[in-house]
Amino acid sequence: MDATLIPDDEELDLTSYRPRDARGRLPGDERLQVSFTTQAVKSPLKSAEAGHPVYDDLPYIQIKSLKDMNVVIETIATDEHKKRFPMEWQRYVEGKAEDQVGIPVTELPGITPARVKELSIHDIRTIETLAEIGEDLTHRVPGLATLRAKAQDYLKRTNDAGFHVKQQAELQKRDDAIAVLSAQLEDLKKALFAKQDADKTAPKK
Repeated sequence: MDATLIPDDEELDLTSYRPRDARGRLPGDERLQVSFTTQAVKSPLKSAEAGHPVYDDLPYIQIKSLKDMNVVIETIATDEHKKRFPMEWQRYVEGKAEDQVGIPVTELPGITPARVKELSIHDIRTIETLAEIGEDLTHRVPGLATLRAKAQDYLKRTNDAGFHVKQQAELQKRDDAIAVLSAQLEDLKKALFAKQDADKTAPKK
């Protein structure tokens, strides 16, 4: 794999354990746009045996650098590729290889249909992809730098809102647990007082 698509030498070791993010990506892979496709590849052995060209349908992987959309690698997909990009591979297996994983750019406030069409020409269909594009493309496409900034702001606000919701849920869970413990403690106190009262009124032997 071309080193220009890999953040550092550690990425070359596809078998080493590194934590993945919520979308299943390894560190640095958020700067890559990955898709799997099926391509017809001529089989020299089968063609020689049959006496005419014979092709096999093989899975291919295409990797683009969001920092420089001119940097593209396309090759036969290996087991290492499938393990490294499990979500993209699963979508390919399910027949959804052309769909990018993320929030559609149509959800970006204020974006026009013409802009959506223009972005699709550059294979940008999600807000996440738009937020990660590099300077090379923003210099060539007028107004794209502004859209990228809007996408980054949108994702930040979305992530902040998601964190707030999660935090509120955790606080509510804590409050519910405290309420349960308080109720249990109150029941124990009542049982203890009842036992003490019963001991006081019970006839002495």
